[in-house]
Amino acid sequence: MVTMGLSIGSDYHENKQHGNALRPFATYRNIFTESFPGFPKHWHGEIELKRVIEGEGDFKTGNDSFHASAGDIVMANMKELHEIKLSGAKLVTESILFDPHILESAVADACTVLYLAPILSGKNRFPHLISKEDPDYHVFDENMTTIFYSAHDKPVGWEMAVKANLYWFVFHLYRLGKMRVNVSDDGQIEEEVISPALKIIKEHFDEEITIERLASACGYSEPYFMKLFKKTTGRTPIEYINNVRLSQAAHMLLSTGEDITEIAFGAGFNNVSYFDRQFKKIYGFSPKDYRNATRTEVLGRKQAEKAL
Repeated sequence: MVTMGLSIGSDYHENKQHGNALRPFATYRNIFTESFPGFPKHWHGEIELKRVIEGEGDFKTGNDSFHASAGDIVMANMKELHEIKLSGAKLVTESILFDPHILESAVADACTVLYLAPILSGKNRFPHLISKEDPDYHVFDENMTTIFYSAHDKPVGWEMAVKANLYWFVFHLYRLGKMRVNVSDDGQIEEEVISPALKIIKEHFDEEITIERLASACGYSEPYFMKLFKKTTGRTPIEYINNVRLSQAAHMLLSTGEDITEIAFGAGFNNVSYFDRQFKKIYGFSPKDYRNATRTEVLGRKQAEKAL
């Protein structure tokens, strides 16, 4: 973990990248004292889960102001203003900031459509505080403990432990009714009515796919279909198609020796420059650098394991 310093723009946006394309999350440990009494008002695109380790502080997240002390878990949603102020002699916290898209499937399964898309769209939101006095606190505390242990000690497969426990954390929020949840019959109907479009994208991602074709398959006008698709999946149809294609391209980069132009066309992109831009936007690397960086890291890990 590293100590997090804030660089905040005029609109309160924190100007810092948390994690990278391979690991779209970052963990931090912060110590607040008289000389460093807190973080001013700011927001970022990631969800933040924070646990108080020692001391106490005053927190404001969204419109909620509250006091938290050792053991309490404090949360901030995507793009939600929040701040911290020291209220005693010392405050120590540990936190993870993660891009919720890390939990998203390349194709829209029930997990994505019913539970993740409402979070991405802002329809469902994390609570701001889980107190250590909460009767269900222990399940969240266990997830947080595993996340921070894994990120700090980095055992083999530690990234899977982090991701798995983020899933469990979200599951417990839904299961225990702590998420502002609205999984209704309407949600199920929405999933079903766009399923023909999802099937087309899954099976024909390497072909030209028009909005007209998708809307027609679902029996709706193009404007209504686009609105319904975004509401259900959290993405526009074009964003969703590109995400599926980029996921396929990333897989081919690591599992085949094909050159990048062949991979771009094989994944459904007819413009290599556009493919390069979109890939770097999502993964943080050019396709070439992604292939080299990932293979270098895998090789280095295998060599390290052999040396043990």
